[in-house]
Amino acid sequence: MLNALKNLPEYFLFPTVIGAFVLVIFISMAVPRKLLFSAEEVNSEGFDSFLAVSAAIATMLIFSLTSVDATYKASADNVSLEAEAIYSFDKNLELYGTPHANDLRAILVNYADQIVKVEWQGLEYGAGSKAVDDTYQILITALKTFEPASAKQEIIYRELIQLVHEIDQLRSRRISAGEASLPANFWTILLLLFAALPLIALILKASPERMLTTTMIGFVLGILTSGILIIDGPFIGSHSITPEPIIHIIDVMRKETPITMLGQ
Repeated sequence: MLNALKNLPEYFLFPTVIGAFVLVIFISMAVPRKLLFSAEEVNSEGFDSFLAVSAAIATMLIFSLTSVDATYKASADNVSLEAEAIYSFDKNLELYGTPHANDLRAILVNYADQIVKVEWQGLEYGAGSKAVDDTYQILITALKTFEPASAKQEIIYRELIQLVHEIDQLRSRRISAGEASLPANFWTILLLLFAALPLIALILKASPERMLTTTMIGFVLGILTSGILIIDGPFIGSHSITPEPIIHIIDVMRKETPITMLGQ
């Protein structure tokens, strides 16, 4: 259910969630009280309870929105850093200047291409790709065979070693971020609190002012909830992080890497 909501386009998600909250609260306030209670049973003082529960929900949502937004931005930055590390690795291979290093550039292009075309689809489940694992091992194994023949190559080689480990760390963080969504317990508690609002509204003494206030509260809570659903899980839904930075460096590397090398 949650993933179905997250996969809705934003222009559907906002009105769906907000509309549901507003409608439920509005109906609860609009139901004729005489159908449910006697005049003595209608609570004219319960509005404070409604506001207290609403405040608790809003506090949860605001803190959670701040948390998922930070996670989303960190994950997006991580993808950009990963793309930069891959490109830096490629440029250092070019500077190393041996045929073996140039051959490795073609493997690096394939590695980045597999991230986009194979691995990205499984990120929403926090799953990596064995094909990417295997290509990374090829890079590591090939790098270990390098024998720097000059001080310049020795410096570049140390930089390559550092970069290949950085690429692996950034990839691991990206995969782990696929599971970085709010826990099921959060949504269960939130649902229970939301369910309390119409129940409290049913025992309030209805008035135009209270109907307007409670409906507006539902509207605000719906906006906050929609905002969380859009960015909860960096690689889930219509607002998920794309591999655009990596796609860009693949295009650049393909232009800079000789076609004969890419065909090997």
